Amino acid sequence: MSYELHPEAACYPGHSYIIVCRTYPSGCKYIIVSAGKFDGCDTLSIESSDTEIISLGNACNRMINELEMEQMRLVAQSEKLASLGTMVSGVAHQLNNPLSNISTSCQILLEEIEGSDMSYKRDLMQQIEEQIDRAKNMVHSLLEFSRKKEFKNEPLPLIDLVEDSIRLLQGVIPSRLEVKVDISENLWIIADKQRIQQAILNIIKNSIDAVPDEGQIFISARSNIGTKSIDLAIKDTGIGIEPEDINKIFNPFFTTKTDGKGSGLGLFVAREIIKEHDGIIEVNSKPGEGTVFTVKLPLKEINGK
Repeated sequence: MSYELHPEAACYPGHSYIIVCRTYPSGCKYIIVSAGKFDGCDTLSIESSDTEIISLGNACNRMINELEMEQMRLVAQSEKLASLGTMVSGVAHQLNNPLSNISTSCQILLEEIEGSDMSYKRDLMQQIEEQIDRAKNMVHSLLEFSRKKEFKNEPLPLIDLVEDSIRLLQGVIPSRLEVKVDISENLWIIADKQRIQQAILNIIKNSIDAVPDEGQIFISARSNIGTKSIDLAIKDTGIGIEPEDINKIFNPFFTTKTDGKGSGLGLFVAREIIKEHDGIIEVNSKPGEGTVFTVKLPLKEINGK
């Protein structure tokens, strides 16, 4: 079947086109082509006065927005699964220590079961209990991070979030790298625990990868009255970022790591999560001198304080 173009249809080089097949009462059929273009926000701008074309253009824009939201969800989920793989390996390694200590204490207890030194036995039982709590906390942190939850803002102590994140990454932190934390117990934020923790994990993991030799990661936070924000700074003594790459590091799939060692999604997902919380992330870096990532989250009242 063949169609003729509507006489008023116009073609503009470099533009996108919307094509509509219209049937009139007379039985005559036309394919109407309307020229349009995508602007900087990835929305379709329609150059037509035809209401049918405009309506179709609006429908396309809604579909584009929905696809972008779904793409963001899938990208975030992909990065979360990659993080989980890293953390499961690390937690499995870390669980060996408390399990080994529990096994040793139990063996000693079995050998001394008939002994009269109750104080020594009590100490061994207390050590077993401490190691069980340690293992339980590791598993609990991993389960909390892995569960699928609806977005929910709640008051959270920042120090606990950071320490949980370090605990989850303990298995991938090399012995040559020292991680220091200086955060007051009085600093709280309003955030979705699972999502903001993923952002923190991604930034810390990036800092770990940036330190090839012996070095430090220093994590600090303060209340900034001037900007009305809680500022979380993650500083490393790594290789730094080249000036030409600074503006690219938050782009999806951009990475300077060797093949197979980076997806290029970690910092991108971190920034999107921080934006979800009405925050911003800043970076300051010099090649050979390390990098500082600063996350600024809104300073909000908690329980009237």
